[in-house]
Amino acid sequence: MKKTAIGIAILLTFITAGVCMAQGQVTVGAPQQILVDQSSCAGHAADNIKKTITISWRGDLADGTIPATPIPSTGVLGWYLYTVETVPGSTAPTSGYGITIKNSHGIDLMDGNLANRSASAAQLVNAGAGAFGYPLVMGDLTFAITGNSVQNSTGTVILTFLPE
Repeated sequence: MKKTAIGIAILLTFITAGVCMAQGQVTVGAPQQILVDQSSCAGHAADNIKKTITISWRGDLADGTIPATPIPSTGVLGWYLYTVETVPGSTAPTSGYGITIKNSHGIDLMDGNLANRSASAAQLVNAGAGAFGYPLVMGDLTFAITGNSVQNSTGTVILTFLPE
């Protein structure tokens, strides 16, 4: 009886580990500062500094879903979201998948402009194109992907921020 209980415990450990490894994953990198050639910035000294946050994601092995993930505002608090670049990975996501970048009130800072993403081409969206203009980061954000059903699909999202 004791050997049976130990065998069941070991079996459940492997089953649980397999289920956990199958879940979609998101990795949010720390903000990286970029210095831009000042001569290309129309004479605005502050325009030569930008920060980026790179988000890498992988779809679930069972159904392709990706969990909603917090984006800490550390390093970009008080900065403006400027552009969002979406780059599908080598295992392409579902054509027309969508992305949201929401604030703590649940407002999509990109105003729906990250819906209908390409599964094969990188795309760049200007955050100022939405109804909100360039949104000011006033707290942590939440990254979410919807409409992906390709198992183990991958992609990268690069958020670019400008100072006030």
